[in-house]
Amino acid sequence: MKRITIIIITFIILFGCVYYNTFFNAKKYFVDAENAKEKNKGKLNKTIIIKYDNVIERCARVINDYPNSKYVDDAVLLMGKAFFGKEEYYKSAQKFKEFIKFYPDSKSIPEAKLLLAKTYLKQKKFDEAKTVLNNIITDNSLKSIHFDAHYLFAQYYYEQKEYLLAIQNLKTILIKKNRKNKLYFQAFFQLGKIYFENNQFDESLKTFQDLLSAKPRKRVQLDAEFFIGKIYLATGQNDKALTS
Repeated sequence: MKRITIIIITFIILFGCVYYNTFFNAKKYFVDAENAKEKNKGKLNKTIIIKYDNVIERCARVINDYPNSKYVDDAVLLMGKAFFGKEEYYKSAQKFKEFIKFYPDSKSIPEAKLLLAKTYLKQKKFDEAKTVLNNIITDNSLKSIHFDAHYLFAQYYYEQKEYLLAIQNLKTILIKKNRKNKLYFQAFFQLGKIYFENNQFDESLKTFQDLLSAKPRKRVQLDAEFFIGKIYLATGQNDKALTS
């Protein structure tokens, strides 16, 4: 009897290790894929696609072979993120909707809703994106992602060429002056860019100068300086353009 008990316990431990390792490997492949895509300037290639496929395959294995494991919900969400990274937006939307429907109490619901909105924007499904974003903004339980929703709303209005509303949403992020928020510098840059594209050069120049004063990372700093040079050229200040 004792031997049988030991065998059962051993089996349970091994079973748990198998699906944990499968999901752990899926997460590792996802990080590798995301890093490789970023290094490739956001573009896919065969190697990157294979990495995302490895994520999808392992997530599917967790979902299908271990449906009662505690990693199933995470596997569904990660699969959606892999489809998103692979730019298969229909499939990613399906996974995010599945996650939201079947795991409403998950702590990852805010992330899933943002990802669904992002996916709709990628698909140019603007009405669906607006509905999801409005639901986020009006839900006090999702306050932690309200700034993220405002940033996506800015993107939504930019795509619709409603620049005043895009600017309004970006300023909602900037007004808090929270430099630790990852969206702070992105919102700053996008605001300056929108002003520039609408020939509001004074506003654009001030925005980019304020951005530099906030001490962003080097890449953002260089991009801001590049736009300042373009502003000087557009306004006939060639000498300043050469020294900016």
